Amino acid sequence: LGAPPPEKAPVQLPCPPEVSPLKQLCQKCFLGAPPPEKAPVQLPCPPEVSPLKQLCQECFLGAPPPEKALVQLSCPPEISPLKQLCQECFLGAPPPEKGPIQLSCPPEVSPLKQLCQECFLGAPPPEKAPIQLSCPPEVSPLKQLCQECFLGAPPPEKAPVQLPCPPEVSPLKQLCQECFLGASPPKKAPVQLSCPPEVSPLKQLCQECFLGAPPPEKAPVQLPCHPEVSP
Repeated sequence: LGAPPPEKAPVQLPCPPEVSPLKQLCQKCFLGAPPPEKAPVQLPCPPEVSPLKQLCQECFLGAPPPEKALVQLSCPPEISPLKQLCQECFLGAPPPEKGPIQLSCPPEVSPLKQLCQECFLGAPPPEKAPIQLSCPPEVSPLKQLCQECFLGAPPPEKAPVQLPCPPEVSPLKQLCQECFLGASPPKKAPVQLSCPPEVSPLKQLCQECFLGAPPPEKAPVQLPCHPEVSP
């Protein structure tokens, strides 16, 4: 798994309300081109870097790329809610050649798709090009989350995703416990995706936890985030 980055400072996200912090990440790190006049999030990512690519290949798709074995995620397919997203939403189907990620799925498929369209892109783009993904493992922001929060340690028997995280570890932990799991599970049940379809769990997280202001008339997902939480 490699050593965690020494004393990695939390990412500062002073984003305006109309901008998702993850959109900045998507545009700067995923897409390789920062949007003009929007630079609150400083991400030292080369254009070819994608934080999700390593996670998708090694954990979700089960086939780590050669010479990239830093993130070892022994996840069975039935555990990870994002694995289904990778196959059904990003990739469309289990791809024979694992081409570029396609984001063209209906909203009911995955909570992350709604996030991409509502938070990242603002609206479904008519001719959106596929996101090119080819990242080195050491630059993935989600790697630390996977190691510390989701896994803690490699599960010996591929148990359901364990989330024994303090709130300062990751903002996604609160989302996982409250939205994916419904509540802090006493027995650490497998991840359940039972959030209302009209609300993206991660969009709600962006607005309540990242941006600190919940939108009006949208309160299904309650995220009592701590101020010290680092996205």
